[in-house]
Amino acid sequence: NDRHTSPDDPCMTKSELLYIVRNAKDRKAPGHDGIGWPIAKRMITRNTKWWLDLYNVCVTLGHFPEVWKVAKIVWLPKPGGKSMRPISLLPVLGKVLDKW
Repeated sequence: NDRHTSPDDPCMTKSELLYIVRNAKDRKAPGHDGIGWPIAKRMITRNTKWWLDLYNVCVTLGHFPEVWKVAKIVWLPKPGGKSMRPISLLPVLGKVLDKW
């Protein structure tokens, strides 16, 4: 792992970004934006420099975009089917930054 932990160089590397994207599970549900991992993977691998620059600006500024914090709440039946439990689905594009 070549993750930078130095305060002098807090940026994500291209290899780190691609590692996160390649290891994400495609079958995870998308957030409120409807962008799932298969689409996000294509977007990021086809425009890696743009996404890397965006994520690094977020890191440099210490900013996590509000739109990536908005969850879609889905109710799932508990085993036995007599009650429900909520789960929150967050946008996968924010999960990339969160996983780094």
